[in-house]
Amino acid sequence: MKRSRLAMVGKCFLLVLTLASCAYFARGLLAFPDLLLPTLSELEPFWFALSLLAGMLHVFLLGWILALLLDKPNVADTAAVFLASQAVKYIPGRVWGVAAQKALLGGEATLGEVVGANVVLTGIIAGGHVMGAAVAWGWIKFGGWFLPVVVAGCVVAACAAIACFKIMAGFCSWQWISVWQRPGIWRLVVVGCLLASASAAIAWLLLLRGALGYEWGQALSLYISTSLSVIAGFFSLLPAGLGTREAALVWLDGITSSAAPSEIAAYAVVSRVWLLGVDVVCAAAGIAWLVQRRRYKSTLRNR
Repeated sequence: MKRSRLAMVGKCFLLVLTLASCAYFARGLLAFPDLLLPTLSELEPFWFALSLLAGMLHVFLLGWILALLLDKPNVADTAAVFLASQAVKYIPGRVWGVAAQKALLGGEATLGEVVGANVVLTGIIAGGHVMGAAVAWGWIKFGGWFLPVVVAGCVVAACAAIACFKIMAGFCSWQWISVWQRPGIWRLVVVGCLLASASAAIAWLLLLRGALGYEWGQALSLYISTSLSVIAGFFSLLPAGLGTREAALVWLDGITSSAAPSEIAAYAVVSRVWLLGVDVVCAAAGIAWLVQRRRYKSTLRNR
């Protein structure tokens, strides 16, 4: 009874937070109604497309990590499942992405394994964004020499976190975490985490520096707030963090960036358009791959 009440209180708190965030973002956007279209028209198409490709690489690497967590030998097919599931996360409710992955994987993984792997993957995504924000902050604060120090610290932290999961595997009966008992699996996951974090940073900086034309200092400041706002979006009850992520971005940009409030509001919308573009391209690529693979398997069976 107490657990159900606590769960209800938690959901009510998240609902209030989500609605307040959406209202905050809408208020900031309505204050500058004439700025969005000029900002979109000034985008550099080449750099915008390049940033989309980098974002797609980031999502594919996350799919590769998911394949490692689920202990699937066919990494490409599992990554394609993860890509295809990006489309359904915009359906109201927070379970449809996981449900789509389970449906596409079929009997190759249990629901508990898929849920557990996504929980770990969410932690990896959050950690990667924190790492990217820390590197950008160190670059702004101390210059380029601080970069290897921050990267080394993040690598050590990632290794420590993965080692903790490996230790937990020896004492935990959950099926989805038993994969950590495989020799060398944590090394592959650490490499995947670093590559995914780097590709996300490159994608956002291509958008900020290349497509939108911000100076490096301002682009790094905006990247810090963007990374942290993605984590804030995890606490939204709306699909894909809609509203909450943008509100957090506007609020954080007001603290970390010297950009005008009108520019911040416009950038928040552009960043959401970019995220939608990445998800659409990833979903299309994932579905096309899965359809082609099923046709290929069907052809082999009919021979």
